[in-house]
Amino acid sequence: GKPKTADDFVLYGTYLAMDPDGDRAKAKSHWTSAVKEGFDKETIDLLMKELEVPLPDAGRAPTQTNVRNPRARAQQSAEPQTIPRGEDYDNALAKLKKEFAKDYAKEDMRSQKVLADKFLKMSQMAKRPADEAYAMTEEAVRMALAHSFFETAYDAYLVQENRFGRDTYQDRMKMIEEAKPDARGKSSASELTDCALRMGLDAVQRKKKIDANQMLNTAKRSASGVQNQRVRDLERQLMMMK
Repeated sequence: GKPKTADDFVLYGTYLAMDPDGDRAKAKSHWTSAVKEGFDKETIDLLMKELEVPLPDAGRAPTQTNVRNPRARAQQSAEPQTIPRGEDYDNALAKLKKEFAKDYAKEDMRSQKVLADKFLKMSQMAKRPADEAYAMTEEAVRMALAHSFFETAYDAYLVQENRFGRDTYQDRMKMIEEAKPDARGKSSASELTDCALRMGLDAVQRKKKIDANQMLNTAKRSASGVQNQRVRDLERQLMMMK
């Protein structure tokens, strides 16, 4: 069927945006239509922001082979994968250190950021075995936090949540609470603000008002430019909380 109401447009758009075989351009146009039909623009703006997040394996060969079996594909994304522990984790980490030995050899900040981002991307690919993918997320967090690249660490925690069903809420809160915003001057402060805004919305959804308030105050400290609008959005959401 065709979307008719504002809610339809939002749902259709979200489906198209999330499905590895979806169509993000079409998702955008559906969301734009939703606003025309009277749907809350701020919510849509937040959804649009999610389009910047890379799809799990977008356009990668493995998804093509699964097209014929959509049920298998649905199961693949729905079932959280097992987190490797103990020896399994050590083996996975050893494999990474061998496979990416050249990258690991470079210990300067830039190179570590590049490797953390590479791991963040690869950990979302279905063809990467689960143990290695999980080790990649842990390494991405470790390297990113060593140099105050807060967004990379935050996103790596979200991969743990989405792919492995691990609740990283407390880890993300702790990261933001302990962060030194000026570690890399303006850019780290801006990243921290972004993370605090995302965390604040997560707290609102989980009905954790105290946390949401704390994140709002963190974001206010160094918000600038376009972030100020998002600060106001979060404030509004907090006011609507019971």
